[in-house]
Amino acid sequence: MGFFAELRRRHVLRAAALYGAIAWLLIQVTDVVSEPLGLPGSLLKVVIWLLVIGFPVMLAIAWSFELTRHGLKRDTGAETSSVGGVSAGRMLDFAIIAALVAALGYFVATRPTGDRGTAARHASAAPRTLAVLPFANLTSSAEDGYFADGLTEELLNLLAGIEGLKVAGRTSSFYFKGRDEDLREIGRKLGVSHILEGSVRRSGQRLRVTAQLVSAKDGFHVWSRVYDRELTDVFLIQDEIGRSVADALKIRLVGGGPEGRLARPPVNAEAYRRYLIARSKLRERGLENTQSAIRLFDEAAAIDPAFAGAYAGKALALTLLWGNHVVGDARTMFADAETAARRALELDPRSSEAWVALGRVAELSWLVTGQERRSEAGEHFRRALELDPQSTLALYWLGRFEQETNPARAIDLFDRAIDLDPLEFMAATSRALSLLRIGHSDEARAEYERLLEIYPDNPTLLGNYADAELSTGRVSHALELNARAGAAGAGSLSHWLDARAWWQLGDLDAARAALLKLDTSNRIQAWMRETGLAMMQHDLTRVLEEDRKLAHEGGPAAAQFAEFFSLVRSGKHAQALRLADEIAPTMIAVPPRVNGDEQICTAPELALVLARLGEPAQAKHLADAALAAWERAPGLRMPQHYACRARLLAAAGRRDEAQAEFKRAVDLGFRGFIEWGFVGIDDDPTYDVLRDDPRFKTQTKRIKEDLAHQRVAAKAWRSRMAGT
Repeated sequence: MGFFAELRRRHVLRAAALYGAIAWLLIQVTDVVSEPLGLPGSLLKVVIWLLVIGFPVMLAIAWSFELTRHGLKRDTGAETSSVGGVSAGRMLDFAIIAALVAALGYFVATRPTGDRGTAARHASAAPRTLAVLPFANLTSSAEDGYFADGLTEELLNLLAGIEGLKVAGRTSSFYFKGRDEDLREIGRKLGVSHILEGSVRRSGQRLRVTAQLVSAKDGFHVWSRVYDRELTDVFLIQDEIGRSVADALKIRLVGGGPEGRLARPPVNAEAYRRYLIARSKLRERGLENTQSAIRLFDEAAAIDPAFAGAYAGKALALTLLWGNHVVGDARTMFADAETAARRALELDPRSSEAWVALGRVAELSWLVTGQERRSEAGEHFRRALELDPQSTLALYWLGRFEQETNPARAIDLFDRAIDLDPLEFMAATSRALSLLRIGHSDEARAEYERLLEIYPDNPTLLGNYADAELSTGRVSHALELNARAGAAGAGSLSHWLDARAWWQLGDLDAARAALLKLDTSNRIQAWMRETGLAMMQHDLTRVLEEDRKLAHEGGPAAAQFAEFFSLVRSGKHAQALRLADEIAPTMIAVPPRVNGDEQICTAPELALVLARLGEPAQAKHLADAALAAWERAPGLRMPQHYACRARLLAAAGRRDEAQAEFKRAVDLGFRGFIEWGFVGIDDDPTYDVLRDDPRFKTQTKRIKEDLAHQRVAAKAWRSRMAGT
């Protein structure tokens, strides 16, 4: 009898198959139960080695013995006997089938189930995924609450640097702050296998930090510890927690672990405490929080002048103070921001946050000085992301930078930020804006609605959504959203949207009331109020005076563009041309050069000026250059951008195309309103060449009828609100 025939007769191959199926099941069960039962992490390795060693022993037994009704007997070479009338071979076949059925049942039971959400796509992912929930503040001081939040964020960043560990982003983790939600449900929503939580108690210079690692599968504690230390030991506490988490998750620390994070120069503990509080306040946004954060960053830098993080934080806070709240002298503020960012980079050239802040300064510099530093801004943002590819901050601001010229790239960057931080709403709202900018308004609206289900009372989200709805002609809904934003704590600048919306609906009393609520202690808001009130009275002389006052009193360079528009609408074309030569000389060069949203949609007015001053050929060249620039900017596909293109086509003498493009703008939701001020179709002279055409009159009639319908809906909504 041949060797393989002998293997079959002795059932060695059947026994090997049965052993393999049972071994696989045993390994899976050991891996699942070892963590919740608190068994050592090395148990799985021991089981695997025992099974490997046992395999040749099993083969030897199968070769030498046979299964009979009296148990195992040494094989005599005779035909295999039966057990209870069933052959030994058949018994092994039954056992193999049973083992395979059990394995299949285990696979089905543990197979990931589908879900629609981002978290669900990761919920049954690799076991080394973690969320760090905000550590509870056990003292009564609100400042210590910010300190606890800052400590949590630093710990989150530390753990995110461990190779082989995926950590949910800050916004996603902090979404659950103060929510009494089951840890298993949190794990499912964030798509993580483990959760780190704890508490912080500070008494003078003493800290007590508790931390516990919990399995998100079943809620069992994997590891916990209490640290009683001095404030100066805060870095060691973070380091020890990081190593303990890595050990519990069986991650070997190499290269990117906590040891590498602690290689930075030592930081004064009190400076670090103030820095953490400032970071937490800045994360919450709002005018008071931002101003308080700047003060705390200054204090941290004064205590420890070599602390790069304090300068980087201050630089970013200054750009947000002006960018979000239009507070302070723009020139001084941005100069201070650039100085702080460059100081941070002198101390730490690898500070991703400092590169982001420097990028923001360069990006916004045209508002302040009129200088175009766009390419420089892009280099800074890309450097920030290169230094920290996991930085949602760098991903977000680079995405914002790419929105106009490369919206597809912007959406990709926002998607990466959301993947790192599934509940991060700033990247998600900017993603919605990118969709809006490429003309996908329905998708953008769906994204805003999805976010509102998660953050129903977030004033920033509500305000952004309201602005998006206003830009697509849904004026009544914009007012409702903006009212919710105001109730949720939006700043006084939200009244500007109310004023524009009511003005567009033709309710001048409501628009005037909203303008009067603007904060006149703020120079920019005071200018908005006065120019808005003047435009309602068609007092162009007063508007021009206010524009000039702002431009000549140290206001942002953008105020000169407002002055230019006022000169055009007042018929002062020679003065307008002289100012254009100052603020945008490339646009009247030969040949003209046009770049960016601001210049593209300034070109119709400047072309009008050139034509009125006897330069029709140059006016056409400018309009053609602006049209070419419009085509190169795929992020300019909102309704007002199509209206802008219609005006450019009219300036280029292509009137039939202009009429078709204007209809397209109205179809998409353009309602005759220029977003930066109280200027409608009737007040804009760049439409003059189209006005007598019946096609233009048809579209303006459509606009008026729709706004009249929306005015009824808005007044009904306002009455209901007044009744409640």
